[in-house]
Amino acid sequence: MRSFWGVFVRWMTPDLQDREVDEVSNKIYLINLFGWVGAGITLVLGVNAIFHQNLFLAGCLLLVSFAYLMVYVLLKVFNPENTYVYSASLILSVLCILMVYLVYTGGVANTGPLWIYLLPPVAMFFTGMKRGLVVVGVFTVVVWFMLLYRDGALLKASYPVEFKLRLLYSFLTVAFLSASYEFSRQVALRHFQRLNDQFQRQAQKDFLTDLLNRRGMMEAIEREYHRSRRFDHDMSLVLCDVDYFKRVNDQYGHEAGDYVLKRLASVLLEELRGQDQVSRWGGEEFMILLPETDASNAEYLAERLRLRVQQTIFEYNGQRIPVSISLGVCKADTNESVADVIREADKHLYMAKDSGRNKVVTKRR
Repeated sequence: MRSFWGVFVRWMTPDLQDREVDEVSNKIYLINLFGWVGAGITLVLGVNAIFHQNLFLAGCLLLVSFAYLMVYVLLKVFNPENTYVYSASLILSVLCILMVYLVYTGGVANTGPLWIYLLPPVAMFFTGMKRGLVVVGVFTVVVWFMLLYRDGALLKASYPVEFKLRLLYSFLTVAFLSASYEFSRQVALRHFQRLNDQFQRQAQKDFLTDLLNRRGMMEAIEREYHRSRRFDHDMSLVLCDVDYFKRVNDQYGHEAGDYVLKRLASVLLEELRGQDQVSRWGGEEFMILLPETDASNAEYLAERLRLRVQQTIFEYNGQRIPVSISLGVCKADTNESVADVIREADKHLYMAKDSGRNKVVTKRR
């Protein structure tokens, strides 16, 4: 059963199997579902109209059934993300025309107008509350005019006045409820989207320094790396480490160590350009992303950072804490992967530490 449902959902959302479930994919799924259900119902009604020898009604219903099937074909052949709006408009236009026709003719035994209650929820969901209200408003004016103009002079069918008024009042009630539901749904959707964005930001932030964490920086590096390859721009990474950080924790306490990391994060941000990004890579390590920067300029910036940190006073609870950093610099090579570039920067960092610390090591390419 679960396998059948999975196949059904994939079939109803063509070319979207690998997408995350979002508002667009939900609408595509429901557009296809409505199209197939609508095609089936109008096909059955069209065949029934043929048996009752109402050939004009049968032709209209079969034409509507075909139009609903074309919605799936449209989404299948073309890019669903670009065509779902047109598919929704097609469904809504055909539905409006069919509803007006059923009010005009009365359908079978004057029950045709009962189908108009489908319009408000479909219009609100597929086009949003504002556009849905416009569509429903225009449809209401047209139907109201048809029903009440000169006691039904514009109608082929004949309805009692009581039926006309109750039909219009109940339709407006359904329209109001549909608009209220769509408004509430959109408010809830925006609320959940804000919460999701907030959680995403929190998942990419380091709680101590408020810098990007390793996960956030990896995403930034991947994006910039692909951009640099596409446009043939330089990109460099700088990996820095606080020298003898364990001594800071042992001698001054872990709170002092936290202070050093937060103060260092501020110093790095002050020295970097607006386009650069810095993250807490892990422990006392910081990764710096330098877009459109070659090895020479990256080395110059790293040396400037080293000197700035060396000249900065780190004082906690009246005690001055000597702080210096070692830095490894690497320019990205388009023939290498992101992991290779990071490993190269890490190798240069350890070379700086092994050669005495408080140094910058780079390799020009």
